[in-house]
Amino acid sequence: MDIRNSPFDDVHGLEERFSNKTFDVNDAIASIIRGLAKTLRGELDALEEVTNDTKNREQEASESLNRFKRALRRFKEVVIPANKPHLFFVNHMEAFSSLTRDVVGLRALEYFMLWLINLTRDYRNIRVLLTCSPLFYYDFMMDIPFRDNLQIIGLGDLPKHEAQSAYEKFVSSFSCQFNSKEKPIPSPPDFEQVYSILGGRLHDLSKFVELYYTTQQKVEDYPDLGATISKFSQVLYPELYGKLLRAQVSSPVLWEKEHVVTAWKMLLNAPNHVVPYVKFIEQIPMNIFYSMLRYGLVLFRPQSSGYCDFEICKKMDTVTFRRPLDKIAAKKVLENLNENSLNSGF
Repeated sequence: MDIRNSPFDDVHGLEERFSNKTFDVNDAIASIIRGLAKTLRGELDALEEVTNDTKNREQEASESLNRFKRALRRFKEVVIPANKPHLFFVNHMEAFSSLTRDVVGLRALEYFMLWLINLTRDYRNIRVLLTCSPLFYYDFMMDIPFRDNLQIIGLGDLPKHEAQSAYEKFVSSFSCQFNSKEKPIPSPPDFEQVYSILGGRLHDLSKFVELYYTTQQKVEDYPDLGATISKFSQVLYPELYGKLLRAQVSSPVLWEKEHVVTAWKMLLNAPNHVVPYVKFIEQIPMNIFYSMLRYGLVLFRPQSSGYCDFEICKKMDTVTFRRPLDKIAAKKVLENLNENSLNSGF
């Protein structure tokens, strides 16, 4: 469910992590989740109004919070089939961010998180996946107890100093879980080495630390990097790539090989690998750009409102790689492409 819809959330690729699992789509569950999302949106708005208004604040806040709790309790009335796994996906958790300045809002967030934790405890076949901005994760979600069936993903990159602090917290947390006197595990790689490959994306940092403590994974062999290089090699052959993903993505593949090469070269050569949106679509037709966006080849960062004029949009809206791994993979694929071209010329 989307607590607050945001069409440009970077959720591309999350479904790939669950593509080998068959999650049940149950009408009763889907119906109550839709109702729950609607109630949450309404009560979040009500709680926001209460936190901004000093009149009758305490009573209204209490009533709204109680409605919020009742909406969550209604989920208990649903009969969940025990013989199939279920994925409970909550997108855009930072809808709660405006509430965190107030004790009532913090209580709502705390109650919702405890409810999700209990959900994974009471129903072993339910997996909960949350997405939020990295800063919201860093400020409010990082200390939530680790559970196998509850995964929180901070989408996007943190500033470097905050990413380092997060990395050190991950190391401390996983070290306590997996280290023992009988089998001590050496300290993981230095943050600078990890940051040069993974950047400040919390999802990749936490996943790498977990892999390191469970399998002694090297950062240069991080599996998502190899998978991304493989994917980017395939996208150069759009007809084949479209057939491979037809079951997962309904939108047709519209780009040609030249479009992908042009886009990657633009991004790799741009300062900080960021290109103004208007400049990007001067080289890549708009329908091609949206096709690439749907398949997760690029990331669009809208900064302007829909009412801005063309010149403001030109300065504000940008296109970039989805994550540092994509940048490394694109560079590697282009290098391989150039090597193959040189070899074929002899």
